[in-house]
Amino acid sequence: MTQKKADEVHKFVLLSYESDNEASKSYVVSKKNWLSAHWKGFKIPEHMSRIRPKGVNIDALCHIYGLGNSA
Repeated sequence: MTQKKADEVHKFVLLSYESDNEASKSYVVSKKNWLSAHWKGFKIPEHMSRIRPKGVNIDALCHIYGLGNSA
């Protein structure tokens, strides 16, 4: 790829980004785009706890490590 062609591609990409950014400022979600809309009552991953049950019984873990039942 020549430098001229690389510059053209770079300019095209930047103009595309700028155009999309400007269009996003006036974007209104329609019923057709329901998936991208805010869903009342649903949390995004950043708002959810990352602590999840692991599915291993505490008694089983204590038995494996020879600790007896500490619970």
